[in-house]
Amino acid sequence: QYLDTYSGEIKMPLLMVHGSDDKVISPEATMAFAKRAKGDITLEIMRGMYHEVHNEVEKQKVLDLILEWMKR
Repeated sequence: QYLDTYSGEIKMPLLMVHGSDDKVISPEATMAFAKRAKGDITLEIMRGMYHEVHNEVEKQKVLDLILEWMKR
């Protein structure tokens, strides 16, 4: 519930990767948080993926995305 209203600053770069078909945590709530919080926030919604995006069939796509983000 705390994150449902948090609008403060994230003081370090943050990458959020969320599956669009996640049934555990709402992708919409993650999008709202990313818009509300202040700071260097990158949000990637992975189409057709569920809760554990790093365990999906297309997990290499997710791992590549994370590696490229880290290099930046």
